[in-house]
Amino acid sequence: AAGAAETYPMPAAGTITVHGHGNGHGHGMSQYGARGAAIAGHSAAYIAAFYYPGTTLVTLSAAIRIRVYLPGAGGSTCIQAKAGLTATGVSGTLPTSGIARYRLVPYGAGLALQKGTGSGCTGAGWSNLKTGLPATVDVSSSQGYLRMYRSDGTSTDYRGSVGAVRSGAGELTINRLGLDAYTMGVVPREMPASWQAAAVQAQALAARSYGEYEREHHGGSLYDICDTDQCQVYGGMTHYDAAGNVLWRDAPAAVLRNNNQVIQYNGATAFTQFSASSGGWTVDGGQPYLVAKPDPYDNAGTGDPYLNWTRTPSVAQIAGYYGLSRLTSIVITSRDGHGDWGGRVLSATVNGVAGGTARSVATTGFGLQSAMGLPHNWFSIASAPPSAPTNVVATARDAGVTVTWGAPASSGTQPITGYTVTVGTQTLNAGAAARSATVIGLINGRAVGVAVRAKNIVGASAAATSAATPNAAPQRITAVAPARLFDTRSPAVAVDSGHPYAFTFAGKGDIPATAGAAVSVQFALTIVNPTGSGTLHVQTAGAPVGTTSAIAYRRGRTVTTTVSVPVTPTSSVRFVPSAGAMALIADQMSYTGPGLSAVASVAPARVAFIQHVPIGSGVAVRVRGVAGVPSDASAVVLGLAGGPASGSGWLRVWADGAAVPGVSQAMVTPDGTGANTVVVPIGSNGNIRVGSNTPAVGVQVTVVGYVAPAASGRGLLETFQSTGLSDPAAGVGASLAVSTSPTSVVVLGKPQVPHGNVQAVLLQVTVTRGSAIGGLYAYAAGAARPAAYSLTFPQGTASTSTVLVRVGSGGAIQLATSGPTAVAAVDIVGWVNTG
Repeated sequence: AAGAAETYPMPAAGTITVHGHGNGHGHGMSQYGARGAAIAGHSAAYIAAFYYPGTTLVTLSAAIRIRVYLPGAGGSTCIQAKAGLTATGVSGTLPTSGIARYRLVPYGAGLALQKGTGSGCTGAGWSNLKTGLPATVDVSSSQGYLRMYRSDGTSTDYRGSVGAVRSGAGELTINRLGLDAYTMGVVPREMPASWQAAAVQAQALAARSYGEYEREHHGGSLYDICDTDQCQVYGGMTHYDAAGNVLWRDAPAAVLRNNNQVIQYNGATAFTQFSASSGGWTVDGGQPYLVAKPDPYDNAGTGDPYLNWTRTPSVAQIAGYYGLSRLTSIVITSRDGHGDWGGRVLSATVNGVAGGTARSVATTGFGLQSAMGLPHNWFSIASAPPSAPTNVVATARDAGVTVTWGAPASSGTQPITGYTVTVGTQTLNAGAAARSATVIGLINGRAVGVAVRAKNIVGASAAATSAATPNAAPQRITAVAPARLFDTRSPAVAVDSGHPYAFTFAGKGDIPATAGAAVSVQFALTIVNPTGSGTLHVQTAGAPVGTTSAIAYRRGRTVTTTVSVPVTPTSSVRFVPSAGAMALIADQMSYTGPGLSAVASVAPARVAFIQHVPIGSGVAVRVRGVAGVPSDASAVVLGLAGGPASGSGWLRVWADGAAVPGVSQAMVTPDGTGANTVVVPIGSNGNIRVGSNTPAVGVQVTVVGYVAPAASGRGLLETFQSTGLSDPAAGVGASLAVSTSPTSVVVLGKPQVPHGNVQAVLLQVTVTRGSAIGGLYAYAAGAARPAAYSLTFPQGTASTSTVLVRVGSGGAIQLATSGPTAVAAVDIVGWVNTG
């Protein structure tokens, strides 16, 4: 037990404020902690070993059956009549003609099977089909599952068999099934099945082991385990309301790669207790594998609502619980010594008045938990927040601000739990040990205010303030060989509007782990088989989701586009879809930062028109020394657009002489999607190679720029969170009507873009409506329209491409189509200076 007695005087009336951590008993696995470990990239086996140290995973026989008591059956076992049913003691399959329900009821010393013609489980219309059945009867179906009804009209499909066992004058309804089938029905009732796969699979291991432990220790009972939270919640296969609507289903995916596995300690199944939240520290559960230990995985990144909670019980409520007319003080006399405030409360004394006489009541931490209506017995009765942070300094950087600060002079009456840092309209959270934070995605040249607040579990301090003005700092560009950065299909990660995907680029692949200024990364992003249609925002963590630069996607269609996004050594990039679920793949192309190479744009020039792109080693295309690409160029910026072939497939481009990469940079479909702009290293012979997964696709290859050593006319690249461009007569980000007649758009002087010294702009173009399949040309104002278009678009639906476009006369670019009319939204995501 830790610490000296803590005395908290109570007000005469009103409420007190109590802060705490965790929910549940805290023994074994924390469910939110399992999610945190899965987010950190750990496997289900690792999670099981962490929360049950010293245990091993053992695969049991698939023939094992567990008996689950279903108390909600209401005194009789009522089953839907359907073809293929059999029952213990009844020969052949049960008839179905004119029969709606079967039920098992007590009869003599055993049971009777009755048939019913109505839709209910009680009332008239029932007659005996078979009497004199034994005390245990199971009903099974040739389909492997059957439906049981309750008196309130709700019903559940159960795998295995459903039957009855005589118990005194009544009977108990029992579901007999295999451990894996049982586990499928437990997992989604104990943990959201949409959580990370490793967390859900760890829950399956714990739930299956808990069930098997109970089966092995049932002690002659008529059943092994129940289906309520008195055991662990089990919901069967599919549950329906009285109208037949599905309310929940089981989770077969939970048992993938862990079929029939249980957690054992010294050769015996472990008692794998688990609870919602450890609050950051588990509790000793009286077993060698249920130990008190720090839990770093139950953290803020899990979304755990019980990690740090606050409750405000009334003093009258607490007094009444202990039979007092008035409460005067609470004295916490011992804690378990683990974590904040000395850990969980073990014992306490409640002081007050009863019948006009002073009275003291000894109690436990669990008693106080119940008296105050708290989630857990790890709590502190609060007092004061911290004072403001000290020495706040805001330092401007490219499209961002770095903020540093010192600890407050006083932490208040509770430890510091973290800081909030507000820069302009953006707010991010930092840990208790943090002394700096960087916010990017700001507009260069626009001053922002900065405020830093310290937090403890009581509340936040007053703000310490500063200000800064972000400024542009274009960077040199380095092209790298195509390679995979991430693939959310393996390990499988759910990506949808409720579960944005986050990835830290610094130090991954060939991207440097920069310790200084921010860089930007250019990569091919593939949206794989989305289940809905919508838009995907790619943003640096901490930046708000904007109204521009959203990648359009369509249900069931895989699409690839190039993305350029600012990154820092510590910040992640978030991928936020608006609708549906999807998988995401990112393959590296280039990055900006310290280096020797500069970038230059050229007038678009087609260098290859390939009717059928070969698979395997592909076909060589000369790029060095043609189309304005100089002899010292190390990489080329290419526009890829689907060619005349009518098939679907993917394209990849790489340096001639290098190994064939295992990644792709563009998807091609017959409906007009498939354009992309890519940065590709050039082979030593001056060639690049273009390959495909099928000769059914074609491609047009257009040179739009190159990367070469710094020299006159070769500039640096500046990228940022996007800014919408507009028609001169419309607002920022407005859509443009585009046809064969060129539409001019001024780009210089727009937000984040200088009024001069800009050679080219990096645009993200979304064609929201096309009257037919077509191509869109993007080129310098005043120049002749090039022979090759910059992107292709489908008919009627949206598609997004990234393009590099030279700036022409009047600081403008021009847009035109190959014939169809289209509506386009144009966002600027970067620019190249004149060098």
